[in-house]
Amino acid sequence: MQRFSTAAVIVLMFVSQAIYADGALTTADLLTNLAKSNPQLVQTLGEVFVLEDDASGVRIGTNINPRLGGTRIGPYKLHGHLKCCSEPKSLIVTLNTDLVFLDAEGHKSSNVATAASVKEEFKDFKVEVAK
Repeated sequence: MQRFSTAAVIVLMFVSQAIYADGALTTADLLTNLAKSNPQLVQTLGEVFVLEDDASGVRIGTNINPRLGGTRIGPYKLHGHLKCCSEPKSLIVTLNTDLVFLDAEGHKSSNVATAASVKEEFKDFKVEVAK
C-alpha cells in the first residue's frame, strides 16, 4: 500500500456483464484524470484516506466496440483506510460516474457499439467497510 500526500494526489489521477469486464488501473492515473474536472474531491480524498496503489473500474470489451475496447469507465473502486485512526479498518471508496457516449461528430449517442468516444462526469461516491 502506498501513501499519497495531498499534493501528490492532486497531481496524480483518472470498464460486469457480457458488455463490460473488470479493468485494473492505478490509483494515481485515476486521480490524475479526476483532478482535471474535480480537484476538490481529489484533494479531499488525499487528506482523508490512505489509498492503495491499484484501483479498478469497468472495462469496455472490444467485442462490443473495437474503437473503445479497453477503455476504463466507472464505477471505480479504491481500497484504503482513514488517515485519522490508530486502528484503521480497510475501506472501499466507490466513485460513481455518469457516462455520455458520443458519435464521431461529438453528438450524444445511445448506441455503445457505434460510439466514437465516451465522456464521464463524476456523480457521487460511497465509502464502505471492506468485507
